[in-house]
Amino acid sequence: MQLQNIIGATLRQLETLLLHVTDEQYAQQLAVLSDNSIGQHIRHIVEMFECLEKGFERGYVCYEDRERSRDLESVRELAIVRVNALLTAPARPDKPIVLAGYYDEQ
Repeated sequence: MQLQNIIGATLRQLETLLLHVTDEQYAQQLAVLSDNSIGQHIRHIVEMFECLEKGFERGYVCYEDRERSRDLESVRELAIVRVNALLTAPARPDKPIVLAGYYDEQ
């Protein structure tokens, strides 16, 4: 249950950030973020949590199969909606989950 509390706190911090930046700030490329935008980072975080939520029932999560929504990284209001959906998702009990990934042998 402690992990759920940490996830909730993280999502509330994202929500606070989203409510305090402008649409322009959300989409602006920033050198301090390796020339990415706040929106690109928010998209990545939100999609990771959504992937975990979707994979919970089947007990299998592969983060490589996430959505990668360009709208989410450019439309701040959409990010707020998606973060709120994660915040209101029902609590989940602990259970084993298989984490899959793709690996390149280079």
